Amino acid sequence: MYLDELKIACSMKQMVSLKTRDGKVRIGLPCELRSKDGIKFHGEGEVVSIPFNEITHVMRLINFR
Repeated sequence: MYLDELKIACSMKQMVSLKTRDGKVRIGLPCELRSKDGIKFHGEGEVVSIPFNEITHVMRLINFR
């Protein structure tokens, strides 16, 4: 599971790239971790709830200033 990376991204307001079991790649901002349930995710003009068991890969996108 990628819970640690998602927690860091939430606390530092970093964008992430999520790959889900259906093959979709979503880029956006994780806004709320729901304990054991899933993540609330702002991406591409929509807010979606993604269960943790549907996530196959997480990549934090870090801006260098």
